[in-house]
Amino acid sequence: MEHGNQAGGGWPIGPEPADDTAARAESAAGDAAPFAAEPAPAPAGDPSVRRGLLIWLVALLALGLGGLAFGMQELAALIAFAGVAIAAQAADVDPRWFAPYVVVGAVVPIGGAAMFAFLANLIWTGDLTPALRIAGGSVAILAAAISLFSIHPAVARGLVHGLFRTTADSHALRLAARVVVMGILSAFPASLVVPQLLEPMLNQPGGLFESGPLGGELVGYIVLALASIGFLVRRDLRQSLDRLGLRTLGFRDLAYIAAGVGVLFLLNIGADWLQNHYFHKSWEADHRVNEELVRGLTTPLAVLLGATAGIGEEITLRGALQPRLGIPLTATLFAALHVQYSWFGMVAVLLLGVVLGVLRQRSCTTTAMAVHAIYDVMAVFTT
Repeated sequence: MEHGNQAGGGWPIGPEPADDTAARAESAAGDAAPFAAEPAPAPAGDPSVRRGLLIWLVALLALGLGGLAFGMQELAALIAFAGVAIAAQAADVDPRWFAPYVVVGAVVPIGGAAMFAFLANLIWTGDLTPALRIAGGSVAILAAAISLFSIHPAVARGLVHGLFRTTADSHALRLAARVVVMGILSAFPASLVVPQLLEPMLNQPGGLFESGPLGGELVGYIVLALASIGFLVRRDLRQSLDRLGLRTLGFRDLAYIAAGVGVLFLLNIGADWLQNHYFHKSWEADHRVNEELVRGLTTPLAVLLGATAGIGEEITLRGALQPRLGIPLTATLFAALHVQYSWFGMVAVLLLGVVLGVLRQRSCTTTAMAVHAIYDVMAVFTT
């Protein structure tokens, strides 16, 4: 596979420097910083790397099996992907881990191709217009081919160069590039079938969310973000927090939070009015989804929903990914993950993602987390 090195009906949204100084500077600069090299790999057989990988193995097994045992499918899936990310980091720092990573890492492009083939089948056999069947099915098949072709190192390097604007190369970067491409390409075909798949779930007694899956998803996102930047493999805790843009907040950050929440609500109000007046059918569909998202939520569960999205999505997307991918593409991926909404709703989520990206760039990921969480919690109570 490789070689070498929501308010009032809105949309709840639901390689590095070698020293700490450079890492903090890059974290503050966000995606405006030039692409820097990863920290120098530890010597082969370094005991700290072995110790870190052992900790990861125990943690991933415990969390993955726990997620399966308690019915937290989202947690189990995120933990499995975190395992692939750690395998990629291990292969980058110690060539002896290359063979295991080849086996584990193949799951991503092959699984992605299978997912797109499944989407194509649903589109072609679903109740869609001929034009949508042809367009959606064609995009899904093309995406399946790209997923499979990305197994080849040359294709993977091309994706890294195109997405991350760098000539640097690593197993971790190739993995990230594959996932980003698959995520963005999935938006159109998935948006055609997810409403049909979601329909049977919209009227279940407890609503779409319950406390277990929400809490598990939050843990999964945090573990995935830490795995993706090489915590305990390339970086210690302080370096990892710097890389993710996590720090204590100052008075200026509090001002950014207040302004950010205000901008998100203004965007939401404007988009909601526009959709209601000019795209009313999609407005009704998105409001139905939002109502089901919040139905039955107690105050603690509403806070948990906001924390899951605010902390989980921000630490993964804006914290780990944006400094490499940039604001526009990160926001595009962010919108692609919200295919439960109509095309208009996804465009609105993209705009919200741009605002959150600017906050991460100008302030820090902690600020973006706070804004996202506050916005979502308030949206729950005002829907």
